[in-house]
Amino acid sequence: MLVVTLTDCPPALRGDLTRWLQEINTGVYVGNVSARVRERLWKRIQETAKNGRVTMVFNAKNEQRLDFRTHNNTWEAIDFDGLKLMLRPSPARAERRAALRQGYSSAAQMHKAKGFQRAQTKPKPKEEPKSAGYVVLDLETTGLSDAEHEIIEIGAIKVTPGKPDEIFHAL
Repeated sequence: MLVVTLTDCPPALRGDLTRWLQEINTGVYVGNVSARVRERLWKRIQETAKNGRVTMVFNAKNEQRLDFRTHNNTWEAIDFDGLKLMLRPSPARAERRAALRQGYSSAAQMHKAKGFQRAQTKPKPKEEPKSAGYVVLDLETTGLSDAEHEIIEIGAIKVTPGKPDEIFHAL
């Protein structure tokens, strides 16, 4: 399922969307298209929307089963610990985004500094010890309080150098 909302967009874009999606209200389109068609539609939207605002919501293979995309919108789609959320605009954040920044980002500066540090002190290559493996454990509970709630499901996977070896599951 795909939902696209348009605000202040050229009529040509609306015509393109009606080829693939059903317009259920002015500027609101709904449909079920493949990921390939969805990507092409999004590319077309970005090329032709000009100053218009667009929000796209669609099915995804994540915990929420949905994902967002925005174009020329003050609301931002963000990833918060694996959950997709729409970040509400604040005046301070809008000013920071609008300000033209010169130079490198903090992350790029840190990356360059680490590169210079590595170039000056090149360690001798050493062999990493072989891992004996590890266990991934998943507990499902009826709530968050250990005093009031209980464990209802346990799952475990034993991983030996890079591949799952044994699986345990119990309700």
